[in-house]
Parts: sequence; C-alpha cells; structure tokens
Amino acid sequence: MVSAVISFKVKRGREKDFEDKALAIANIMRKSAKGLIDIQIYENIEDPSSYLIYMEWDSLTSLMEFPYYSYFKDIMVYGEREVLNKSPKMKILG
Repeated sequence: MVSAVISFKVKRGREKDFEDKALAIANIMRKSAKGLIDIQIYENIEDPSSYLIYMEWDSLTSLMEFPYYSYFKDIMVYGEREVLNKSPKMKILG
C-alpha cells in the first residue's frame, strides 16, 4: 500500500468553491479510480484556506497512473486558474 498527500493553498473567499469541487472529484474517484483504497479531504484548523487530500492506493503503479485521469486534470487546471494561490504539492509515503 502507498499513500499520497496533496497540499493546497486556496485563495481567500474561494474555500467553498474548492471544497465543493474537491468533494465532487473525491466521489468520482471513489467509484472509478483503479487501485484507490481511500481518499479524505482535510481543512487546516489553523489556516482555513489550506487543505490536504490524503489518499491510499493499492500500489505505486496505481498512484502513478492517477494524475492522468481526465477529471483530475480538469480540476487542476480550473483550480490553478480560479481557486488556488499556488500549485499543489504532492508527497508520496511508503
């Protein structure tokens, strides 16, 4: 099993937009992302415009295929243009 954590810094006032889109994508992924075991979205209590998405995958191969899903690409382009202060950062944990 492999885990990944993606950190997001959202523009002030756009938190609800981010949450709605992230939840929608998480629900799609739960149904169709091959190898995904779990996905959770967390808001930083100390900084409400910072979020983490935590994912567990059955293998590194499944995780590495994940960014290529078209729905994820679409949300990342939208996020970087409209909602995020900077590009998300991903860390892989073994």
